[in-house]
Amino acid sequence: MKVDRMEGLEFSICGNFVEGHYRTSVELGGHCNMCHKFQAVSMTLEQWKQWVTAQKVIQDIFPDMDSDSREFLISRTCGECYESMWNEMEEAQ
Repeated sequence: MKVDRMEGLEFSICGNFVEGHYRTSVELGGHCNMCHKFQAVSMTLEQWKQWVTAQKVIQDIFPDMDSDSREFLISRTCGECYESMWNEMEEAQ
């Protein structure tokens, strides 16, 4: 089964000159599936390529990205809603 990692996301690509080198960055954004608040995540072009083609697990592609941002990329759920969902599941047990 092929997964479309970009489904439900908007993206922009930006290039700039930093310390004598041209750097390209990607910003992905979308709405949380639960609260519908807009979330944005930034990454390098190389990270985006690795993520969209599933070359590595997400924590290896984005080792410096916070877990809420990684979770949003995986499930389209913001950190606040994800935590709330887990708290509800724990209370139900």
